[in-house]
Amino acid sequence: MMSWRKMFAVTAMISAAALVMTASAAERPAGAKRARGGAGEKAGAGAAGERRGPSGRAMMVVANFVVKEAGLEGEKAKEFLKAYRAESMEAAKRVAEAMKGDDQAARFKVRSANREALQKLLEANLSAEQAKKLGAIDLSGLESSVGALLTAKIEDAKLDQALAVLVKYHREIGKLYALPREQQREAFGKMKEMRADVAKELAPIVGEEVAKKWAETPRFGMGGRPPKQP
Repeated sequence: MMSWRKMFAVTAMISAAALVMTASAAERPAGAKRARGGAGEKAGAGAAGERRGPSGRAMMVVANFVVKEAGLEGEKAKEFLKAYRAESMEAAKRVAEAMKGDDQAARFKVRSANREALQKLLEANLSAEQAKKLGAIDLSGLESSVGALLTAKIEDAKLDQALAVLVKYHREIGKLYALPREQQREAFGKMKEMRADVAKELAPIVGEEVAKKWAETPRFGMGGRPPKQP
């Protein structure tokens, strides 16, 4: 059986590569209908088909969630989405670079740096209150969770309902990241039980099979076991 370290490494590498390829999807104007496939997905996709794939669509969903929660409109919304896309691209590059080696401490530092960079982006584009509220959510992990549901090809209406459950869960994950380092490993060690509870909330919305698969997917961003800290 693959160790959690190898599983984490493989997952992170795949996620980083997919994010780099699909990151421009987040620049779509807030409120626009999500592309789900077929002709609708091809429209405006660009030469590289950048809007395709669960990773890109997940980032688009989360970016527009932030826009909606912050009440951004017009040019402010467009500016935020452009900045979010750019930071996502840079974050993916940093993760990909860190994954080239086997330095767990370096990977932890990159993830911390990515969270700090995202917080700065929020603070630069939102009010202090909005940045604090939305920054308390593990947004990168939320992207992973949404991506897992999109991989299962659930309907838009179900995704909208599930998003509320996932936001609540990743707000709790955000609280764990705020703990002192010595307390984080103990807290993350209890994530299996927490994920099982969240899966019970998701099951009536997305189905038992999809909810179970989400709970069992070994993604650090979704609350899996964290890398060894320095």
